[in-house]
Amino acid sequence: MFIAVFIIIANEIDPILFGLSLLESEPKHFECQDGDGSDVWKDCTKTEICEKGLDQSQYRPDIHDPEFIDNWVQKFDLLCEPKYKVGLIGSMYFIGVIVTLTFVPIVGDKCGRRWAFSVSIIVSACAQLGLIVTRNLYELYVYEFFIGATFAGRVIVGLSYVLEYTQPKYKEDLVFYLLVSE
Repeated sequence: MFIAVFIIIANEIDPILFGLSLLESEPKHFECQDGDGSDVWKDCTKTEICEKGLDQSQYRPDIHDPEFIDNWVQKFDLLCEPKYKVGLIGSMYFIGVIVTLTFVPIVGDKCGRRWAFSVSIIVSACAQLGLIVTRNLYELYVYEFFIGATFAGRVIVGLSYVLEYTQPKYKEDLVFYLLVSE
């Protein structure tokens, strides 16, 4: 049971990370409000929306388009934002991973793996909750960083911690199932 829980925790953020291309996918078709003050909507393009500086209340994606996905583009108003701001969402996760890979495994060895693993799980859960409820792009960056920062504690320290309590004949199987679940 402990091993199954560890495998779930070690891979908990993967759906968001591997789904970033869907979360950042822009709609292909839009409707814009006619500029004459009427309530008429007409087809328009992303270029027109960005050039005119339309507010989200003045345009809407075509939700009947089979390729439309209600995602972070609408939630954080990313349609006309520079590409670096969109790319920074995924990059913040990896920056968090790189920053904490340098010291979290050492902290786990010196202060105890259970402590480092538990703190990582708590921080990860709080950051994931924040990721769900935030409506601010800059907060999203912070939550992505913290989720990435928990990687070393969840996966590296967590694997060492679980292997300490696993019988020697099952250690190879544990690592195999962790990689398969990944």
